[in-house]
Amino acid sequence: TFAKDRFVEIEIILDDDLGLKIPNSAIVEKEFYLIPKQYLTRGGNGAQEGFMIETYDDSKSLIATGSGFCAYNENWIITNFHVIEGARHISVITDDGQTLDALAVTLFNKKEDLAILEINGELTPLTLGDGTKLRVKDKVTAIGSPMGERNTVSEGIISNADSNREIRISAPISHGSSGGVLLDK
Repeated sequence: TFAKDRFVEIEIILDDDLGLKIPNSAIVEKEFYLIPKQYLTRGGNGAQEGFMIETYDDSKSLIATGSGFCAYNENWIITNFHVIEGARHISVITDDGQTLDALAVTLFNKKEDLAILEINGELTPLTLGDGTKLRVKDKVTAIGSPMGERNTVSEGIISNADSNREIRISAPISHGSSGGVLLDK
């Protein structure tokens, strides 16, 4: 209901001579992405802010890449569940190229698309932020690993923050960035 109150569905008909005239040059398409509020963190207190995750099948063939970040505990990596779903082996690759094996999927919630991996190393965890303090137009930075490029940075703004534990951001997020960190400072 919140989205229905704030947004209007429109249909643009380009091959009809009747109705309101809007020049094609005025039509823009902008993507917005829903990020769970628990992914918003405060930067600057961790040695590393995001990691690339690689998942493998039984024959050790790469099946997917994604992103993650260390939070709560020095050997926990948070990511999206769909990044690790179906994997038989999971590796976490740090900024400096160090590969850490996931020992276990400690917790997961398929419905919320969240997973916590326990790794065989110790990292400095980020402090999770308070999503209730977000305001429209606040600047954010998304860090992910699209197409295998570790810690790619995209900047954007909060375009909507509602009470449903989700926020909308304008920062572009590419394939492989799922599970990445969102920083507000």
